[in-house]
Amino acid sequence: MAYTTKKYILFGGDYNPNQWDEATLRQDMIYFREAKINTVVLPVFSWAKLDVDIEGRKRTHGMRVFFCYNSEKYRERAAAIAAAMAQRYRNRKGLEGWHVANEYGTSCYCENCQKKFREWLKRRYGTIENLNARWGTEFWGRTYYSFEEVMLPTKLNDDCQFLE
Repeated sequence: MAYTTKKYILFGGDYNPNQWDEATLRQDMIYFREAKINTVVLPVFSWAKLDVDIEGRKRTHGMRVFFCYNSEKYRERAAAIAAAMAQRYRNRKGLEGWHVANEYGTSCYCENCQKKFREWLKRRYGTIENLNARWGTEFWGRTYYSFEEVMLPTKLNDDCQFLE
């Protein structure tokens, strides 16, 4: 999709038609026209209907952002959904764009994320001795003897103070 300059301001927001009956949908369209709404994000809460796959989910059902960013299966399915949407809707004249996620800044602390974090630490620092030297862990008696001892930084620990 090519970017084009508009001669008007996009005005609208999220809209979830699957939550409403037909009469409400018709009335909403009248309200949209009266309010000069020209853009809506659809269907914000219907992603689960596109592909149901419990692998990679790390929070209980019903929570927002209940998947693991480091799950290979999640990444594979997210890319497949985006590709299928691009293929299906590529020629829609009224389509401005789409997003596949809007919840930024969330974190996952599952075993898979812990493993990926430790792998990243090993690549970055090479040895546990180098990590200790760079993080200055001896100062607080926080010396690590194995990468397996290093936990993901969270608000439940103060390990985030060591990250460069």
